Amino acid sequence: MATKGGDVKVDALSRKIKKVKKKKFFKFWLPILILTGLISGFFVFGRLGASFLLNNVEPISLFRDGKYLILFQNNAEIRSSGGFIGSYAVADIRNWEIKDLSFNTNIIKLDRQFTDKNYVPAPAPLAKFLKGQSWALRDSNYDASFPEAAEDILNFYSRETGDSVDGIIALNAQVMIDLLKMTGPIYLDQYKLAVSADNFYDVTQYQVEKAYFENPQNWVINEPKTFLKDLYPAIVKKALANKIEFLTLLQKELKQKEIIFYFRDPAKEQIACQQNWAGKIPTKQELKDWFETNQEVDYLYINSNSYSGDKSSLKIKENLDYRLQTRFDGKLQADLKITHSHLGSYVWPDGPNDNWLRVFVPEGSLLLAAKLNGKDISQAVTVGTEAEKTFFGFRVLTNPGQANILEFSYLLPFKNDEYHLLVQKQPGVIGDELMVSNGEKVLFKGVLETDKKL
Repeated sequence: MATKGGDVKVDALSRKIKKVKKKKFFKFWLPILILTGLISGFFVFGRLGASFLLNNVEPISLFRDGKYLILFQNNAEIRSSGGFIGSYAVADIRNWEIKDLSFNTNIIKLDRQFTDKNYVPAPAPLAKFLKGQSWALRDSNYDASFPEAAEDILNFYSRETGDSVDGIIALNAQVMIDLLKMTGPIYLDQYKLAVSADNFYDVTQYQVEKAYFENPQNWVINEPKTFLKDLYPAIVKKALANKIEFLTLLQKELKQKEIIFYFRDPAKEQIACQQNWAGKIPTKQELKDWFETNQEVDYLYINSNSYSGDKSSLKIKENLDYRLQTRFDGKLQADLKITHSHLGSYVWPDGPNDNWLRVFVPEGSLLLAAKLNGKDISQAVTVGTEAEKTFFGFRVLTNPGQANILEFSYLLPFKNDEYHLLVQKQPGVIGDELMVSNGEKVLFKGVLETDKKL
């Protein structure tokens, strides 16, 4: 939570925003676009574009100055904050202008230089997947609440590069898919190929992991993600042909958590949290404030981390069935069924999905039973506490064509006269189906595209 001094800074920033005259024609860098690494050019927006940003994208004012780490996350290999950190960029901004923009296209090479001389133990579940290897930047987005994960990310970034930044922009590859849906295919002459929303993952994966290394000289250079560095500006250049549609899309990406922020400055971080753009797991009090109640609020967040190395996460479809019932003793029992279906294949880059899954529930919830495909797994479930929540963790391996059914029954630590629930969406997860019922009453049935307040 921000300090009193932080609150004063927030008020000052808010007053500054309100003083901006919306009808003034001005020229500036589009910060969100820059900070997601999607551009390297200079734009002029007229009255309409300026007004849209000021009314709908308040945190744009926070990016006037600063140095930001931009994470490019591949949500085909899902991680807590959206996806595997495959590469990054650093943008140094002064008065909305990028003074320096640099890309790193081989994070694994950077990590190896660090781990050759250092060993950092990973969190226990992650350590099993790393098999004795040191924890490093590429796996640092482990904590389910992004502000906590961001501290680990910045720690590794600083230790591995000797550099420091003022904040983080985490951008999922899904943003590129959505931009390509808007622009249509992009032809890259130097590669003699067209990239579309339909083939983005397959083409980029092939170019990065196979085509690049067909040239022996590239084994020495070893910067395989140069392809992405060439592709991203081309996509954005075409997308900007319709600026208003482009800005509307960015607003949607923020709402669906395909772009999330972290700021070292507590006042700026507080604004990001207030906008629900920080990827934060809310505290008990924050939940009460959101629902404007003094009673405890129910909470559910399914958070997945795929560590198999295969890019199978987008082929996983989950059906979440969450049911509440009031027991004879007046206590609330929650029954959660997760149908984890693999719709993919064994063809590269797809493959078996090895997933560390955590179910976050109100702190103090008591696990009654856990099953995998009807078999008791209670003794294999890890019960822990993180971000003021209890979690039930389980490692589940799902092969292509297979569906695993996980079932958790637990007691909630409160009884309320009125019931409220927040179901939080994980960044990078696309198309989960959700049904919530309280007794005989269905509270929600549909796709979990954004956080649901019920």
